[in-house]
Amino acid sequence: MYQRIAFTYLVTTAFLLGIGCGTEGQDAMQPRSSALSVTAASCGDGNRSADEQCDDGNTQNGDGCSSVCTVENGYLCTDAGFSLAFTEQWFVSGAVNPNWQLSADRLTVRQTTNSAPAVYMTNLPVGGAPLSFELAVETNSDDDFIGWVVGFDSGDTTNPQAEYMLFDWKQGDQDLGGGVMGLAGLAMSRVKGAVDAPKSGQVPFWEHSGAISEVARALHLGRTGWADRAVYRVKMDYSTSRIRVWVNDVLEFDQTGTFPAGRFGFYTLSQENDRFTLVSPVTGSICGLDPDADPDGDGVRTGDDPAPFDPSICGDANNDGVDDCAPTCVQVHLNDYNLFLLEDYNQGTDVQGKVAAGGNITMNHFSVGQGLPASDVANVLVAGGALTLSNGAVWGDARYGGNYSAGQDVTYVRGSASQGAPIDFATRGAELRQLSTRLASLTANGTTTRESWGGVMLRGTSPGVNVFEVPASALTGAKLLSIDAPAGSLAVINIRGASATFTGFGSSFSGGIDQHGVLYNFVDTTAISARGYGFWGTVLAPYAHVNFTDGSFDGGLYARSMTGNAEGHLNALYDREVCP
Repeated sequence: MYQRIAFTYLVTTAFLLGIGCGTEGQDAMQPRSSALSVTAASCGDGNRSADEQCDDGNTQNGDGCSSVCTVENGYLCTDAGFSLAFTEQWFVSGAVNPNWQLSADRLTVRQTTNSAPAVYMTNLPVGGAPLSFELAVETNSDDDFIGWVVGFDSGDTTNPQAEYMLFDWKQGDQDLGGGVMGLAGLAMSRVKGAVDAPKSGQVPFWEHSGAISEVARALHLGRTGWADRAVYRVKMDYSTSRIRVWVNDVLEFDQTGTFPAGRFGFYTLSQENDRFTLVSPVTGSICGLDPDADPDGDGVRTGDDPAPFDPSICGDANNDGVDDCAPTCVQVHLNDYNLFLLEDYNQGTDVQGKVAAGGNITMNHFSVGQGLPASDVANVLVAGGALTLSNGAVWGDARYGGNYSAGQDVTYVRGSASQGAPIDFATRGAELRQLSTRLASLTANGTTTRESWGGVMLRGTSPGVNVFEVPASALTGAKLLSIDAPAGSLAVINIRGASATFTGFGSSFSGGIDQHGVLYNFVDTTAISARGYGFWGTVLAPYAHVNFTDGSFDGGLYARSMTGNAEGHLNALYDREVCP
């Protein structure tokens, strides 16, 4: 796998070795005009004749190609196929150039080399009918990135005004060193401005940093890599107000907001033998939004809207007084479990509330659920795998998916143990990762100060939500974490870094806030080490393996796995609605 970090610069080319471009002129985006006459007998049959600007297989208006097969105002149309518009790459010293190859029928594009970050932009616009294509890596070698882009324009590698969407999928986790981590799974990111390649080489592409801001992880494939030689069918329904993506007919993204219009293209990074094949439509015209058009006449092209929004794209269809393109609110519900893990829980001890782990649970000298009301006995202890208990008590029902082992010294004070699978850990894990990503995208409105004596001081004044940005490195060797925020407010502490360490320091609250209103969101952390420390608030760390000894968490702890004897106390986070 290619890991070299080096200076980068733009390489743009109008042709590619091995691609036959002689027929591309007829596939260029068609100009808008109503002057052409149309043969009624052929319009709508999916075959564009010489006197048709477009033919998308129907005679409907409003989809880019009109009932008389002319291109509608604000749209672009092109013949189905992956004909080349242009290609660009970020040059990395010592890296091999990409080798894009277009098939004779223009339905398949291959990239054969282990190359620097690169895009192949087709003539296809987005924002019209859904687009379906196959994606595959036709080798057993390497485990890096493949994907696609929307809205990338020529020169965007160095354009400070660039804005486009990047969908990238990595096969395996990869540590580049220095705290840089590339995570397995499928992600959607927004790129705004030029990626700061001269300073950091490929780092922003690996960790989604700098100009690359991760919007969401796929609901089911967010931390699952692609498989060698597997063929994935991707369907994308894209508009400037909503993006939906299905992989093998399973919905993976459903995001609302404001998104750029433009062409559709493919992306690879350090991964050879990638294949992309158009599935639908393969005949007729594909129409989408013209990023250079201005259908509402506000003087702002579609590609730069909203401000104000194009009414042809956005508006208030449900008459709720809110523009349909406005960002949606984030629902925060993290109070159903005292400890919720996607994988294993080892060396567990006393937890006052409910405990669930998608893998195996091993507990000794323990108590689970003692702080719950006597009527709350359902699913107090849930293991997706094996459940192994000794010397302890469960104050409710226990469920397990694998083997069950409990000594005679284990008692059920108000409940019993039985086999079953009451929790869909995969779905809940995807929800937690998406919540973490959305919270990470909130704009910081609180101040963070790291004092020379070791104090990490957070101060917010909003009566609603106070968002703080804290690098994980600031917590190493800290002496105090101080949170000053109004009573009843929510403090979202976005902690960024591959690893975080909490050792032997305390926390203080002022301004009226308490642990019911504190949420520690570990955005991209994969390893948390805590010893002799107490988390006052709820921890959201869906990618992290937690090693936690001789401490406690006063609220919920939602993570990938946990080992250690830290105790869980019931001070749950209040339900919240966070609106950007």
